[in-house]
Amino acid sequence: MSHETLPSVHRIQASYYAAVFLRWFAIALPLALMVLLMQARGMSLLQVGMIMGLHAAVIVVLEIPTGGLADAIGRKPTALLSQAVTLASTVAFLFAFSFAFFALAAVLLGTGRALASGALDAWFVDALLEHDPATDLQAPLAHAESLTIAGLALGTLAGSAIPAVWGAGLPADGAAVLTPLSLPFLASFVVQFVGLAVVALFIREDRSGTVQGAATEMTAAAPTGLAAVGPIVASALRAARDDRIVTLVMIATAATGLSVAALETFWQPRFDTLLTTGAGAGPASPLTFGALMAGAFTVGVAGNLASIPLARRLGRRYALVAAAGQLLGGTALVVLAWRSGLPTAVGLFWLAYFANALTGSPIATILNEQVPSERRSSTLSVVSLAGYLGAFAGSAGFGALAQHAGIPVVWTVAGAILAGSAGLYLAIDRLRRASASRAPARA
Repeated sequence: MSHETLPSVHRIQASYYAAVFLRWFAIALPLALMVLLMQARGMSLLQVGMIMGLHAAVIVVLEIPTGGLADAIGRKPTALLSQAVTLASTVAFLFAFSFAFFALAAVLLGTGRALASGALDAWFVDALLEHDPATDLQAPLAHAESLTIAGLALGTLAGSAIPAVWGAGLPADGAAVLTPLSLPFLASFVVQFVGLAVVALFIREDRSGTVQGAATEMTAAAPTGLAAVGPIVASALRAARDDRIVTLVMIATAATGLSVAALETFWQPRFDTLLTTGAGAGPASPLTFGALMAGAFTVGVAGNLASIPLARRLGRRYALVAAAGQLLGGTALVVLAWRSGLPTAVGLFWLAYFANALTGSPIATILNEQVPSERRSSTLSVVSLAGYLGAFAGSAGFGALAQHAGIPVVWTVAGAILAGSAGLYLAIDRLRRASASRAPARA
């Protein structure tokens, strides 16, 4: 595509930002009440952990093949397929009343997440670099991540308000399809349709440059379409194995996935206990949970935006920003585990989300600077796989630990692992500085 026919940077950003916001707004609508719905329909904490772990396991299995699929057949078709599968998962959650049906919903949700991982992100980075190969990716990636978190915040708050606004007259327990706790899934279904339309109508993809680059890297007669998935995946796996920076990011991402799973899986029952004890009467309202989650995502937006000036102040040493975020988040999680006072617990909960958001765009910038366009989706999927492996361990393994030892023990272990992973990003910083010192000076 010639430079004259390229869509403007403003159009690229507007299309991507809208698609990202709508996707995560839709996912967030039932997020604050999902575990409560499962419990209302008879699931124990152990079963909840197993369901969430199954979701992560499906992503583990499909993450790399779907990344190769996006590189082979296109990022837009893969994103559209992801939207369709996620719609099916939402319907499954709405009608789930048994462990088996919740497991099916988790499988579909995991498949949709695996298909989405890295697809539009790779399209966005390639589109920006096509305009200006020297562009600084960190700021637009941070803005995109901020919109992701804003979508999560607003979706969570809106989803938790839906039962109060439209739930009157519906059965209060989990025995019916439409209950106050299940209504957010219905709203999510509608918003996902809008997001699918945005991707279909406004994302423009030209595959000629990527296909040509992939053919150059492999062979002149390289396979195309579905036949190219295997070679692309193999190339990404070799690169991840041989590139020390990518390997270290994978290990640190696994630690992050484990800690985030521990926090996201068990914060609702933990805060339900804290809120009930503090109030002295009855369970907390759904809106209270939505406000807690929306506040967490709001400080996440602040963490993302704070990463931009912090990275500039540190001379664009993005790995140092990530290290600070891991250390701060791990410490917050350990302290949160043993706090029973509600105001302090809320502050630490939000601090953990702030710290996690602080690391997002710096890590994404490191990876996108490290890998070429023709295997961008697949390499991002390889790294994402590491995060989901950590999430699988955090959900499935910590479910059993929470059942027998309690949530505070789970959060202590997860926080210690997260804080320790800061050392991996310090090692990445040393490798990047050494590589920069060996690079020939530009004329």
